[in-house]
Amino acid sequence: MKERLWTIRHAHPSDIDALGGIEVAAAQVFQSLEALSWLAEGEPIPSGRQHQLIEAGTVFVATDTHNQPVGFLSAEVLEDRLHIVEVSVLPEWQRMGIGRALIDVARDAAISLHLRALTLTTFRHVAWNAPFYAELGFEEAHDTALQQHLETDAQNGLPIKDRCAMAMVL
Repeated sequence: MKERLWTIRHAHPSDIDALGGIEVAAAQVFQSLEALSWLAEGEPIPSGRQHQLIEAGTVFVATDTHNQPVGFLSAEVLEDRLHIVEVSVLPEWQRMGIGRALIDVARDAAISLHLRALTLTTFRHVAWNAPFYAELGFEEAHDTALQQHLETDAQNGLPIKDRCAMAMVL
């Protein structure tokens, strides 16, 4: 059995700059999709917002053997669910199970908080988006609260026709 070269922990405020760098690096994969290539030029989650989420205890970081962040999941508690804001992994650390593990940790956190679901919005037809999340147990959802997230996505320039909201009922 191959030794796992990463662990997951809660994020610290001192991780914020690294998380922004991970998000920017991970977004470069969108350059391979002509219609979405502009996302590679996007800005990461603002540091003030990321700090709020870290203080709430809803940001989880995958770190290498030197405790350096290589991936993260940022989320927020909204009513009766934990809503995933962002999942990003450095390109050279992708396809090692880090994204799946981060989702598992978020699911466990939501369960420990007695929440009813883990939710997110994502691209419907991008392989590493909705199809990936469906493999993990998410299903497309159409409730009012999630519709508001899709509308916010649209206000931020994301093509609403290509987006969907997903939920994993806990």
